[in-house]
Amino acid sequence: MFEIQTKYTFEEYKRYVYDTDIARRKFAPDIYKRRFGILRTLAEMYLLGSVAFLVWAAFRVEDVWFAAMAGFFGGIVIIMLIIRIVGRHSTKKKMNKTTEYELRRVWESDSLTRDSVVTFVFGEDGFDVKLPYGISHIGYGNICFLTETPTNFYIMVSLSKGYLINKENTDKDARLFIRTHCGVNGSVGVDI
Repeated sequence: MFEIQTKYTFEEYKRYVYDTDIARRKFAPDIYKRRFGILRTLAEMYLLGSVAFLVWAAFRVEDVWFAAMAGFFGGIVIIMLIIRIVGRHSTKKKMNKTTEYELRRVWESDSLTRDSVVTFVFGEDGFDVKLPYGISHIGYGNICFLTETPTNFYIMVSLSKGYLINKENTDKDARLFIRTHCGVNGSVGVDI
């Protein structure tokens, strides 16, 4: 029916990784919650309770040895909690540099799609993706969700695999066709 070409560049790849991660979190938030969140919270509550008990016991018990050990272990637990809190903040600051490095490494290792032009041919029952190494056909029923940003469409066939279509290369009719045919149940799945 119509054909769209998109050049995959590193900047588009970075945008794809960032935008689809946000979309996945909106589309399937339960998957991205910490699986052991409740156990972790209970463990932290246990540690804090232990510290409170040890401090209480250190002042109430007349046994000097027990009071010293209670204070020692209570101090260790407090130090572990402080390191954990400080570690979270320092990790956030380093995340951008690390992520950029990891993304660059993954991009450089993928010689098949790196800096290639991908052609999408849309039809009534699905679309063909023409990559430098072959062609694949994706039926509209196999689409997990569609994400639309101001610059791109991301047609996701699973939570971890999708196709990027740059909006610069599409006209108004093509964008409407993508929204209606690639959206889940005829609608755009996730807007960012």
